[in-house]
Amino acid sequence: RRDSSGIRFYLGEKLRQHDLGYLTFGTVSNFFGIIIPPKLDQFIIDAYCPRAATKNIPESGITVVSAFPHTHLQGYSMWTKLIRNKTAVSYLFNADSYNFNYQFENRLAKRIQIFPGDEFATRCIYNTMNKDKVTLGGERTSEEMCLHFFTYYPRLDEDLSSCYRINSYEAILRKINYSLPFNYTQIKQWLLDIEWTPESSKEWQTFIDTVPRLAAFTMGGQWISESLDPSATYKDFDPVICQKTTVTTATVTAANTLTSTTTVTTRTTTNTAVFYYQNIFHYIIYVLIFFIIN
Repeated sequence: RRDSSGIRFYLGEKLRQHDLGYLTFGTVSNFFGIIIPPKLDQFIIDAYCPRAATKNIPESGITVVSAFPHTHLQGYSMWTKLIRNKTAVSYLFNADSYNFNYQFENRLAKRIQIFPGDEFATRCIYNTMNKDKVTLGGERTSEEMCLHFFTYYPRLDEDLSSCYRINSYEAILRKINYSLPFNYTQIKQWLLDIEWTPESSKEWQTFIDTVPRLAAFTMGGQWISESLDPSATYKDFDPVICQKTTVTTATVTAANTLTSTTTVTTRTTTNTAVFYYQNIFHYIIYVLIFFIIN
């Protein structure tokens, strides 16, 4: 078989009104950001980007137009929330059912504006039931990442392109009883050699939730860091309530007769209309098939 995939570029003679900028939230992609024990059906890593990172955004704001969530094979859910005055006002994007093998840029149906002083909460959730060793942050597919990319306009020159969580390496080294001189390669191997128990794996989640950390972000072309309080919270918004919708459809049996059936689906309120019309479409197809075979 011949691969016919490729990339197509379009060139124009007239410049667009705005240049796109790129924003990334999440953690650093090494063991100072990600250490996930094996044999866990859920492990959560939270990152927070403070208001200091957005203070140079113009008063008119910037507009987010797309999102690209990214973890590796162990990640299965990811979101970033927009926090304003310590209150969550909306998802910047919610990849509730993330799949590493099905990644793409998500164009936002409704563009979102960001203003000076806004903050962001990012969460990545992992499953390591198929792993026997610890999973560390890194660029390999067998390692992990927690990165949420966004595009926005107008692009800000040298201001806020990244905002990452970095855990205290002193706290991590104390926790794993590493007392040798600092050596990145040796520490990484030390982590890989740890024998995890169900108890120590669950206890590690508590440690990661409370470990001292920094927020590192770009501003004016330089990296700036700010200590974060692990116990700090924000007021979250109410979860979307699911509703059960009963839809009557029709199926064609082997005897060429129409049999009425009732399908009960559970979907969020925002998706109910979509599934309702899908069922109508299926009903029309079934009726056409009935008349064709008769």
